Amino acid sequence: MASMADRTPRDDMDGGEIEHQPLGQPPTLAGIVEPSAIDARLAFRPAEDPVWLDWDPGDEHDGTDPNDKDFLFGALVRELGLIERRDDHMLTVAHAFALWLRKRPAKLTKAWRRGFQLPYRLFLARFPALLADAYAALNYARPHLVQYLAWQVWRREDQLTARAYPPVLQRQSEQIFATLAADKKAAGSDLAKRRLVWMSAFGREQLRSRRATIARRIVFAGFGLALLIGAAVGVKRALDYHPTYVKRIEQQEEERATNGE
Repeated sequence: MASMADRTPRDDMDGGEIEHQPLGQPPTLAGIVEPSAIDARLAFRPAEDPVWLDWDPGDEHDGTDPNDKDFLFGALVRELGLIERRDDHMLTVAHAFALWLRKRPAKLTKAWRRGFQLPYRLFLARFPALLADAYAALNYARPHLVQYLAWQVWRREDQLTARAYPPVLQRQSEQIFATLAADKKAAGSDLAKRRLVWMSAFGREQLRSRRATIARRIVFAGFGLALLIGAAVGVKRALDYHPTYVKRIEQQEEERATNGE
């Protein structure tokens, strides 16, 4: 029979959060898999079971949402780079100037856009963007930033991953670059699309935009034209100097003949 002490109500003990204890399962590159009695697979397949991976009991519990999109990390790292390089100071001045310009006549705004913004976007916008994107790539956020730029261009949910592992992120980046290479629309009209082209330089194969190809051809054509012009000028000067050269040779021969007599 139960004693009086057994019948006394007691408070339940708080055991804290329950963690899955590893039972000596074979480790993988991604972590620890389930016991073979539960799952006989010995390789991690995130496409089949994203929650297959267990955490280490010594680690702190991760209370974040497992559905958080990876592209958010790329956007945050890029902005942190702007702060570390002190680019936020100049951006603050530019933002204040833009607010001041809104209250001015439309002609002044139009002149500012044509005289400064358009040349800046055509010739100089690439370099700050490359610097900012390079910071993200060096801080392990390249595939995340690629997804962020792809979202700005196409707005496609299938191009985004959630808490994916590096192999999955890399494969998704390659798919995005393949989609970009197959896109026949003008890449020069969209800054985010041009940034994707520039971001491909940090991977295995660099894409080429139509604007970059045209600019490179123009540079090569200009260099070749300059060589042709230089050669033509040299030939013309040689032809013009030839009568003078012949005349001087004749004069020298006459002087030698006179001195010899």
